[in-house]
Amino acid sequence: MAYDNENKSNYVENNYVHDCISYPDDAFVSECHDDSTDHDFYDDIYLFESRQSIKYKPKNKQKFQSSTAIRSAISSITSLRSRCQSYEKTPKATPKKYRYNRQWRSAKMFQCDVEFEKSEEKQTQFPANKVLSAELPTIPMTKCQTALLQRKHKKTIKQKKAEPEPKKQCEIIESAQQPKLLSKELKPEHLTDFALFRRHFYTVNSQSIKSAFNARTDIEITDIRLTSLAKCVETQFMHKLKNDYQFPKLVFHGTNVINLQSILDYGLLIPHRQHPTNKAAPVIGMTNGKAHGNGIYCSQKADYSLSYARLTNTMLICAAIPYIDKHGKVRQQYGDIIVLHEESQIVPLFLLDFTYLNSLSNMRNYSFFKSEEKKEKPIKTKEERVKHVTRKFLRKMLKFINDDNVKRHRFQLRCFQ
Repeated sequence: MAYDNENKSNYVENNYVHDCISYPDDAFVSECHDDSTDHDFYDDIYLFESRQSIKYKPKNKQKFQSSTAIRSAISSITSLRSRCQSYEKTPKATPKKYRYNRQWRSAKMFQCDVEFEKSEEKQTQFPANKVLSAELPTIPMTKCQTALLQRKHKKTIKQKKAEPEPKKQCEIIESAQQPKLLSKELKPEHLTDFALFRRHFYTVNSQSIKSAFNARTDIEITDIRLTSLAKCVETQFMHKLKNDYQFPKLVFHGTNVINLQSILDYGLLIPHRQHPTNKAAPVIGMTNGKAHGNGIYCSQKADYSLSYARLTNTMLICAAIPYIDKHGKVRQQYGDIIVLHEESQIVPLFLLDFTYLNSLSNMRNYSFFKSEEKKEKPIKTKEERVKHVTRKFLRKMLKFINDDNVKRHRFQLRCFQ
């Protein structure tokens, strides 16, 4: 019995080996029952299969993909390099060339921009260059004197022609490429003429004025206009500017529509106090309270003064000269609010018109001195209204019926015998 069991186990092992191994040729198969020849037989099979695999390797090269761990490690190194750079040595951002940026588009021009350009053109229009001519004096001269005058005239012409013109062109090109640094220095011209001061103030603060409502998505600036002030208001401010000799600050002021005309005539007034120079100015009362004392309230942010612009879509852009300490800090400044205690410290320079883009606030879109004509809507009769309502109702009914029919006929009933 023991012998039979051993034969059975050997027979099973040999059959299992024959089933697992894939022979290339049928002639190669041979039955091996002895234990001594088994090792040699397996070695020959292993050598044959290894040679076959070597033959077919160059023809079928498999591209092994790198593991995800290696790829993630490489990407993390590059991201760390880009993020660990110092803020001072950050690379310049390269803007993408979208279609709407490829073509040149002119910037939005407001009314004050157009008027300032016209005034600059008038100043730059110089008379035509006079042609140099050897005009002889009326006094009778000898031939030698006339010859000397002609020689001098020719020398002056040659010297002007010999001057290097390309240097001037290079200087103009370099100045155009480099951005002009707008200086806040006041020249003597700005201290005497109010129009020149207003233009200089606008050129310095034009970007901050135009970007006053960038944080608000529901508001858009429509126009910036010049204020038509009285001469007494201009003179009192220019007198204050000459004495202090400091560049004023940009300030916004919002009021009711009723007060705008009086501000243009008499300037911004302090409540419950008579004007010191102009006796014709009225005495106004306090409307919004005095949390920081009696005075003229203005803010450095347009959003804050927006809430005080009532029944109108216009605000005042002003220039203020507040009191400054020895350390260079503004006195009586509470956050964005500045309180002024003299009428000559502030002057309204521009009127800022804006619109509310939200449909709920369209009722407030009325600017000062710009009462646009309202479009009269055609009044519908009762018959037209009834027809319009019935059509809408019928469309809804038809949609409901169609949806119900589709749901019913989604499944078909079939009877089988």
